[in-house]
This record gives sequence, C-alpha cells and structure tokens, in this order.
Amino acid sequence: MITDQLSYMPGETVRITLANVGDVRLLWPGVPLDYDVYDEFRRLVRETPWLWPAVIYLEPGDSIAEDWDQQYRLAALDGLGRRVLIPPTGEQVPAGCYRLVTGAHPDDHDEYSSIVPAETWIGVGISCRFAPSGPSGGVAGSHTGG
Repeated sequence: MITDQLSYMPGETVRITLANVGDVRLLWPGVPLDYDVYDEFRRLVRETPWLWPAVIYLEPGDSIAEDWDQQYRLAALDGLGRRVLIPPTGEQVPAGCYRLVTGAHPDDHDEYSSIVPAETWIGVGISCRFAPSGPSGGVAGSHTGG
C-alpha cells in the first residue's frame, strides 16, 4: 500500500495504490476497496461500512487505486440491524498522522483464514513522524499457512 505523497494539505485527495508484489493472486472480498484509516491515537476515522457482493482480484504485478477524501466515514447498526453512516461522517479529519490499513486474502486456498496485511502512514496538515521515508511497498502475495 502506497500513497502518492507522504503529507497532504487538509481536504486534498489521498490517492492510495495497492500493488501485488508477490507471486500469488490476491483477493479483496468486496467493492469498494476495503480499507480503514486510524488516527495516531488508534481511533478509527474511516471504514468501509458496506461491501458489494463482488471480489477484486490482483494478479502478481497488478495494482489498483482508490481515493480518500480525508473525511470521517463511520458506521453503526441501526435498530433493524442495517449498517448506517453516523456522525461525524462527512466532516474533514483534523491535522495529524493517519494509518491506512487493508488486508488481502491469498487466492490459493478455499478459506479466508490467511490475511496479507498492508499499511502506510500519512500526514494531514503536518509532516508525520510515523510516516516512512519512502513508499511502504506493495501487498506481498506470498504467505505461510492457510
């Protein structure tokens, strides 16, 4: 998982790219691309509250990009058990450091028991001391176990 920059001005679109740098096809069980964003205090600020019944496959060497608008996006269950967006959804996140996280499943087995994680840090309105000095790399398609 990499971003097009390490730091962003508030409101600037964050371009997130996931690349399969391994040797096994990976899948994400849902559309839109499932990723979460946490602030530097490990509080969830953005989640994918619903997944469409589709699968995204990434062959070795392939990549996919998604944008984050730097807005809160949180969900909860309503009285009927449906996931609905809740406040402060739609509001700009404050300046700070943010960790973007996702996980893919190697597509060489029948169960979703093995997840290949990917993450990176960015700064919004500030330089983030947690951010790596360069891209954090892609999602590796290799794994052990399964």
